[in-house]
Amino acid sequence: MGAIPDQHVSKHRSGRQQKRRLKSSLRLALLLLGVFSAAYACFVRPHCTPASLPLSKEELELLQMMRGGGRAVVKVVEGKGGGGGGGGGGRGSGEAEGSREEGYFLEGGRDGDWEEGSAGYLADHPELIHARLQSQQEEEEEPVGLWESPQQEEWRQCDAPSRKYREAPVPESNGYLQVFLDGGLNQQRISVCNAVTVARLLNATLIVPEFATNPFWQDTSQFADIFDVDHFISSLHKDVRIERSLPPHLAWSTSAYYASSLSRRNKLVRSAPLHATKKWYLKRVLPRLKQRGIVAMTSFSHRLAFTGLPKEIQRLRCRVNFHALRFVQPIRELGQKLVRRLQDPSLRPTHRGVLYSPSVNMSAFGMEDGGMERDGREEARGETEEGGMKKGEGRGLDDIIAPWGGLGRETGTRSSEGAEAAEAEDRAASKGEDGAVGGGHETGEDRGHEVVEGGRRRRRFLALHLRFDLDMVAHSACDYGEAWEEQEQLRRYREYAWGGRVANLQHSPQHLRAAGKCPLTPEEVGLLLAALGFSRATRLYVATYQVYGGASRMAALRRLFPNLEDKTSLATQEELRPFLGRASMLAALDFYVSMHSDVFVSTSQGNMHNVMAGYRAYFGGHKTIKLNAPLLASLLQTPNLTWPDFTRAVQTGHEARLGQIKARRVDQSLYTYPAPECLCKVEEGEGQRGDRRGGLLEWWYGKQNRKKGKGQAQELHPPS
Repeated sequence: MGAIPDQHVSKHRSGRQQKRRLKSSLRLALLLLGVFSAAYACFVRPHCTPASLPLSKEELELLQMMRGGGRAVVKVVEGKGGGGGGGGGGRGSGEAEGSREEGYFLEGGRDGDWEEGSAGYLADHPELIHARLQSQQEEEEEPVGLWESPQQEEWRQCDAPSRKYREAPVPESNGYLQVFLDGGLNQQRISVCNAVTVARLLNATLIVPEFATNPFWQDTSQFADIFDVDHFISSLHKDVRIERSLPPHLAWSTSAYYASSLSRRNKLVRSAPLHATKKWYLKRVLPRLKQRGIVAMTSFSHRLAFTGLPKEIQRLRCRVNFHALRFVQPIRELGQKLVRRLQDPSLRPTHRGVLYSPSVNMSAFGMEDGGMERDGREEARGETEEGGMKKGEGRGLDDIIAPWGGLGRETGTRSSEGAEAAEAEDRAASKGEDGAVGGGHETGEDRGHEVVEGGRRRRRFLALHLRFDLDMVAHSACDYGEAWEEQEQLRRYREYAWGGRVANLQHSPQHLRAAGKCPLTPEEVGLLLAALGFSRATRLYVATYQVYGGASRMAALRRLFPNLEDKTSLATQEELRPFLGRASMLAALDFYVSMHSDVFVSTSQGNMHNVMAGYRAYFGGHKTIKLNAPLLASLLQTPNLTWPDFTRAVQTGHEARLGQIKARRVDQSLYTYPAPECLCKVEEGEGQRGDRRGGLLEWWYGKQNRKKGKGQAQELHPPS
């Protein structure tokens, strides 16, 4: 008998696969019907145990294709099957924990029951998550050097002005320069640096920049709400003239005036092109400034080039960014408290927050009362090494925390609310107890998730800038498996925010994901961090305002990293009250905490990542991981990918993306790559890093203040 032709074999196999898929679809439909029945029963019964039905791998794949943004009343859990039936709505109560099957199960219940603390979720990549959790049980140790910073000893800060620049007087003013800044906090930060630089180029008097109301967050915060105006002006008084407001005869020059039709009859307002050159400002703006005495600039985001500028001007941009822009005291004080609480988990506020309430205004951050409050003070409870309990009520210390260091000097200033148990910590330090160095540990000693610095042991933590909010998801035009209603919501938002003109809409979702243009979901970034080697014990601070999809979107990340914290879980209601409705102030708080983290990761290569990468490079080159989104997209589309293969590929693909200092290319941002203009290679025999720079900047920022009796020279760690 002759061999059966290949096409007949192929058709036969295809037919069997279709029958198997149809059979799985029918069974899945019956399962869904049963689970929905159980879910309906849970709506009418207050105490309801949801149904739990086993799923095959093929049914799991079908369900993944059917998912609708995680808002259905069913979820997939793994390794947790029970005795529930099709519509019975209950598990066998007498079933032993060890007798439950391993695998994936379909479960139904009330959606609200899964918001907090739920072990189950409808994940995009449940098999990888399951494999990760299994591997974590077998091996707890993290890779050697995971928390260590890239080697940066060969660089030093070198943005101090030259002797010629220092000795030259500030030129006579040609008039007033006004700038109206839009965008988020870090975009505005870059714009302020550019505005100071343009004022120097034009010999203009800069008016403290005005921040536009954020159209998405409706935030009305101004410069003085976020940055220390006095410090800003005094730090730059040798570089450029800065005034708080216009003189009375020019008080009519406001953003409201320029937005009206009257402004069309004058030529006082200008909009610079993107990355405008020095020549453009001297040719188009300077003559008008000299003639009229005032020029207003609108749409000032990224309006100054990084090429064609003298080295002294580039260094001025660095001095503005790294030294002159210091956060106001309330932001610094609360930021210091959050950093302390992350480094010492025994310090807890009297109120515990709830991460990521799905409500738009977060219901005052979803704070829930908990614990016992005594005279506005905060209790710290911790176990001593002898096994006893220590308790203390302490003062809120006005400590200065240098990045990646221990607590600085103590001034003894008292805080009326949310005070921390610093006295208990100090007493423990003297006894070698919790939080102190006992047993002769050396400063700088690496103890896994802990490190000994300045005679004290502190916990390490990772700051994750998670950009997965409504505007980011809508602007990306990517497909995240949303239901039809959610897709319509995103479409309407694109119409509202950008008139429907979003460049990514011309590409398919598959193309966008392959190109790495889709913001990473919390689940995806959790898998990446786990693959890089961070264990479930990692203390993770989430820097974000609101996650699109609410708590259900955070479930996978929370399962991979249960030690999740954010502003609302670390601060009290009273501490957060001044920040409510102020997205920019909250972003500044996240910036402060992220600046002091041992490792920083951002899911978006936007302004926050760019500014933070430059900041961390300038102040010591601490680890800043730049995630490889195209690599992740490719890996997650690979069939039958094992966890060891996934881990190996992720670690290899990030070897050169760990914050190593690199010299800036001509087309790159100075705020992200401060070398070589503001960071210079250390020459052999030059001495300790920063010696020359420290002396010059101390002279530059401190000599004038000492003459006037205003105090000591400016400190050389980040002013914010």
